[in-house]
Amino acid sequence: MWYNYVGDNMSYKTIKNDIETTIIINKSKFISHLRRCSSEEEAKLILEEIREIYDDANHNCYAYVIGKDKILKKCSDDGEPSQTAGVPILNVLEHNDVTDVICIVTRYFGGIKLGAGGLVRAYSKGCSSVIEECVFVNKEPGLLVEIVVNYKQGQKLDYYLEENNIEVINKDYYDKVIFNVKINKDSYLNLNTYLTNLTSNTHIVEIKDEIYIIN
Repeated sequence: MWYNYVGDNMSYKTIKNDIETTIIINKSKFISHLRRCSSEEEAKLILEEIREIYDDANHNCYAYVIGKDKILKKCSDDGEPSQTAGVPILNVLEHNDVTDVICIVTRYFGGIKLGAGGLVRAYSKGCSSVIEECVFVNKEPGLLVEIVVNYKQGQKLDYYLEENNIEVINKDYYDKVIFNVKINKDSYLNLNTYLTNLTSNTHIVEIKDEIYIIN
């Protein structure tokens, strides 16, 4: 059974790995965390986690950008003078055209005031320091797909999926083998061709959801 798929072709840039850096500016310590998040709820949980870890810090300033269209944005100065922390962090994220991320810059005051301009530069540098260390990846439109084949076909399918770097979420054995995989659009079309040839079109393929996957 073969299913056509015509979906969103828009990919977008995010980060592969979580990063932490520390810089010292005029005796103040700035600890920066860059984390991937795909929803505002997830961003809030990350922020809560960092606040608990650094509950003795003077400030936990942050910015996040979420969604392929980068519409969901928020930033906070967390007690620093207005627009000297959150906005500079957000500006760095936007300048790097990255989304589905939150950057939190924690400050331990070192006794020397930096002034508004100094704070802007410090928080910008804090965010830039984690951006420079991270690895960027693309999130592209994909599918969550269920495939049903017999046992003999399943052994060959295992090899095909591994060779083509298609992520298997889970695999169940009943009277037949049921694979659940994450796959991009091009790979999905190729997979259908492979399955048709392998099973003489006796397989079952069902699209469970449209998702974004990391490439």
